[in-house]
Amino acid sequence: MRAKYILFLGIFLMVILTVSVFAISITSESITSATITSEAITGEAITLEAGTSSTTVTELQKFYNIAKAEVDFYSEIVAAMTSLVVSDTLTADVEKLETDLTQIQTYANSGDRASLKQFVKSTFEPDLATIKRDILAWRRTNYRSLTLEQRASLASSFNQSRNDFTASRLAAYKAFAYGRIYYFENAINIYQNRITTLKSRGLNVSSLNRLIADARTTIVDPVQNEINSATDASSLNQAIKQYALFDGSQNGINFHLASKFNVALLQIALDKLSSTSGVSQTSLTQLQNDINTANSVLSSIGTKQYTVNQKNQIWNAIKDGFNVAKSAAKEIEAQSTP
Repeated sequence: MRAKYILFLGIFLMVILTVSVFAISITSESITSATITSEAITGEAITLEAGTSSTTVTELQKFYNIAKAEVDFYSEIVAAMTSLVVSDTLTADVEKLETDLTQIQTYANSGDRASLKQFVKSTFEPDLATIKRDILAWRRTNYRSLTLEQRASLASSFNQSRNDFTASRLAAYKAFAYGRIYYFENAINIYQNRITTLKSRGLNVSSLNRLIADARTTIVDPVQNEINSATDASSLNQAIKQYALFDGSQNGINFHLASKFNVALLQIALDKLSSTSGVSQTSLTQLQNDINTANSVLSSIGTKQYTVNQKNQIWNAIKDGFNVAKSAAKEIEAQSTP
């Protein structure tokens, strides 16, 4: 019997003690760090695999790609215009935008969101306004003197540049959407690795596998479908904001994976404790109450974002549940000690 307790205790402690209940960074799904932390899974920070990007870098790179599409658009327009009537002013405007673009790339590469935001507001947007104003001035001064053939050539160049810009902008948003999928997949892999470990210890992980499958169906697959069917950059940008694996969409679908995963772990612990002698009914009841509390709040939230109060209710219940489970494990250990 003592061997049975010790075996159970080893498995049980592996489940409980390697799982910290706090998941501040990963549950917020914020875009403020170049790493994804998974404290709900291992208690340690985990960096995404090489070759992929965190949400921060992907989003900033998306902005660079869009900025580049704008700069390319105006560069092509100015090239067509100045081939007809030279303008040192417009040429200087394009050079300035290209310099701005280099700086934007630097900020994007370093993940420096604050500096990029300030640079765009104080420099890039004013420079865009300047080239737009100078293009209009060029038109007022020179358009009437152009031949019909020159006007037709200018119109054709404009239409081609506009089509190129539309295609580049859509490609930029698709790249960002794929970045979201990479983020989702890497986060899910962290959870899947924990499930694999639990299964190797002989625990029933079917509920956890169902949760991961549900996350893919609810969040990952719809984003992929949006990418596949996208024809407009703005619509795609709005669509992908509607899906959050954790709690990151203000008006869309939030899956709350970290909370659900931890509650499912507590249920596995409760099932194991309930079938093991030596655990007090008080502990079992408290653990069940904690699970019920977390599930009740999650049910009331549905796919919405947490309020601060709801988040505290859920994670306080989860924290207490893990503490109860640890205490129960100590009860078993005490009884198994000669």
